[in-house]
Amino acid sequence: MGEQVPSWVPVLGSRRCPTWLVAGLAAAGVVPLAVIVVTSVANWDVLIGAAGRPSPGWTMLATACYLPAAWWPVLVAAVTVAYVRRRARRPEPR
Repeated sequence: MGEQVPSWVPVLGSRRCPTWLVAGLAAAGVVPLAVIVVTSVANWDVLIGAAGRPSPGWTMLATACYLPAAWWPVLVAAVTVAYVRRRARRPEPR
């Protein structure tokens, strides 16, 4: 059993999505997110416009603001693993 698509969605409304599909899509999203983060870190000075600036203030501010975004792929992977573990549990016999 997986999640249920909301009833207002055309064609797929009220149907169940298997756990493997939901987890697979989430896991597939981790890879592009990780690539984006690694590429951004490698080109950080160019991306934030700090290349050639004498003052490090802008670099420090931009880095502090965007640093939490680097955790995005890690957190998506952790939530995906937790989802699979939660859905894979078998109900305890009563």
